[in-house]
Amino acid sequence: MEIQALKIFNSIKLILFLILVLGVITVLTACGDLVKESDANACNSAIDARDYETAKSICTDRKDIASAYMGLAGY
Repeated sequence: MEIQALKIFNSIKLILFLILVLGVITVLTACGDLVKESDANACNSAIDARDYETAKSICTDRKDIASAYMGLAGY
């Protein structure tokens, strides 16, 4: 009887531990959405997505702006 009670208690501890781990993972992944994208990263994302009109208006570095114009020209 005592062994069965210990098995149930250990099962409950395992379930609570797994819930805690899943909760921590959920919180950590949710915090990633709160980070604001930097201007340079937004510029690179626009160029990578071949959205050159957006890249022209977002980018501040002259090389990135030149890349946007070259992309619009088809190069």
